[in-house]
Amino acid sequence: MKKAFLCLVIFSLFIPTAFAVSKDSTTTTVKGFYVGMERSEVKKIYEQFKKDKIASHLNFEKENYRDLIMVDNEFSSMSNKIEVAYDENYKATGITFQYKTVPILFESGKLGAEEFVKKFVEEYKLPEMKYEDMGMFKMWSVILDTLKIKVSIDDYKNIRIQKVKK
Repeated sequence: MKKAFLCLVIFSLFIPTAFAVSKDSTTTTVKGFYVGMERSEVKKIYEQFKKDKIASHLNFEKENYRDLIMVDNEFSSMSNKIEVAYDENYKATGITFQYKTVPILFESGKLGAEEFVKKFVEEYKLPEMKYEDMGMFKMWSVILDTLKIKVSIDDYKNIRIQKVKK
């Protein structure tokens, strides 16, 4: 009995933050990130990414109201990043997963954009996303009114989650 309890405690301490539920269970959490999270939580996710060795190249850059987590398996472009924007209280107002971070974190390399959107909607239990053809690129998006967030995915599979004013 003591061994089972000890194993349970140890296991709960090492669950990756990529699957953690936010403190505010009324929000959508994507790979550990959510609108309203604190800057210190973003840093913890980065540290877990390093520990789990999710990619060959990882880097963290801190700016005044923005953090960038560079994620790549090739040393080709540091624009492969997760960008987190903050308000004046350092609460996240927007999270963007760009370029190669998406295939690395979401295992979407062989999926087309439309297939990826369907998989994402299913996995995160979102309502159907509205499709817009904007000429140069295509966009799928949904506004979650009760959460006051917008989730959008473009045809390059870049994901953006942002706070909306309502």
